[in-house]
Amino acid sequence: MPVWWQNPRKRDVGGLKLTDEGFARLTSHIKAHRVRFEDEVEYTNQLILRLDRFITSPWYVKKKDVFVFNERMAIQLVLFSGNIAKFSAAKAKSLDNAAK
Repeated sequence: MPVWWQNPRKRDVGGLKLTDEGFARLTSHIKAHRVRFEDEVEYTNQLILRLDRFITSPWYVKKKDVFVFNERMAIQLVLFSGNIAKFSAAKAKSLDNAAK
């Protein structure tokens, strides 16, 4: 598991960030949806943890791209104009509001 998954601990939701090896293996069998960003993204620890929580399919990031294996998730990311920080902040706010 640690060869394919960045965060292999058992969780009910999330924890599906792929390593380079995992991404290469999965894309040889399953179609990945690429969401491209105009600018490079600064991946902070908080952003990675949020994405790990909110993206419910396997996912992989590069400096200007994120790849997801769920079409619906890809559409959500595109609707945020590829602004992954804005996407994760909106998801966090939505969860906070639902908890209240």
